[in-house]
Amino acid sequence: ALISYAASHGGGANMHATGNLNSSSNSRRRNDLRLILHLTVKNLASLCFHQEVLQILVAKKYLDRPMLEVFLHIPHQEVLAEFFTFMNQCSANQELFAQFASDEIVSMLIKHVHTSDRADILLQIARLLFQFVVVHRSLQVLKGEDGVEAVFAIAKKGSPVAQEVCIQAIYHLADDEVIKRIIIRKGILEFLCRLAQTGAASVQPHASWLIASLLVRGGARDLMFQRGPLSFLVELFETDSPKVVVQAAWAVSHLPIDSEIMERLVAVNGVRRLCSVLCSEHAEVQAQGARTIAKLSSSEVFREQ
Repeated sequence: ALISYAASHGGGANMHATGNLNSSSNSRRRNDLRLILHLTVKNLASLCFHQEVLQILVAKKYLDRPMLEVFLHIPHQEVLAEFFTFMNQCSANQELFAQFASDEIVSMLIKHVHTSDRADILLQIARLLFQFVVVHRSLQVLKGEDGVEAVFAIAKKGSPVAQEVCIQAIYHLADDEVIKRIIIRKGILEFLCRLAQTGAASVQPHASWLIASLLVRGGARDLMFQRGPLSFLVELFETDSPKVVVQAAWAVSHLPIDSEIMERLVAVNGVRRLCSVLCSEHAEVQAQGARTIAKLSSSEVFREQ
C-alpha cells in the first residue's frame, strides 16, 4: 500500500490536478500531498531495516523496472533523498539490489547527480554508485566518462563523507587503463591533490592513498610517471598531514629506476622536496623519506642531485 501510494502520488500531474494553481486551498493541498509522499517514502526506507520486508519486496516483485522509474522521476528533492536511502537499504539483499543493476537505472542516478546540490542526495547516490562499482562492474555506464564524471561531480559538491565514498569508488574503477586516462585527462588527479592538501582532515589521507594507488596498481601506470602527475605527487611532500606525506613518499619509492623518469622527478623539484621530509618532526615521515631515498639512490641521476 505504501509503494502504491507513493507511486501514484509521486508525479507532478497528481500534484497539480486540482484546478486553479493560484488558490490557497490548492496550494495547501499540494503541500499536504508532498508532505505525505515524503513521509511515505521515509517509512519505506525505515521498514527496510528488517530482512522480512526485503524478502517481501523480492517475492512480490514490488520494485520492478517501471516502478523504479516512477520513483526516480519524482520531482521533489526531499522525497528523492528518502528514496535513495530506501535503495541503499534494499542493497542489503543481493537479489533485490540486482534489480537496480542496469545501465538505464544508473544513468538516471547520474542525471540526479548533475541536477541536485543536496548533500543527502549526493551522499546516498555516492553510496549506490560505490556498490554498483564493487558488485556490478559489468555495467557499461560505469566504464565510461559518464560514470567517472558523476563520481567526480559528487566529490566536488558533496560532503566530506560523500568524498570518502567517491574516493573508494574511484579506487576500484582506476585499475582499468581507460578509467585511469580519464582521471588524468579530466583533472580528477589534480582535484585529488587539492583534497589531500586542503580538504577536510578526514578526507586528506584517503585522497593521498588513492593518488598513491594510481601509481602502484592497475594498468597504464606509466601515465603517473609523466611530468604533470609527478608534479602533483611531490607537492604532497609539503603538506601538513604526516599521513599524506608518508603515502606520497611511499608512492615515489615505487617509481622505476629509469634515468628518464628520474630526470622528470628532478625537473619538478621532487628530489629537493623529498629530502626535506627528513627534517619533519614526525618520526614516521622521516623513516619513510629515508626508505624512499635509499630505494631511489640506485639511480645515478637521483644520486647526483
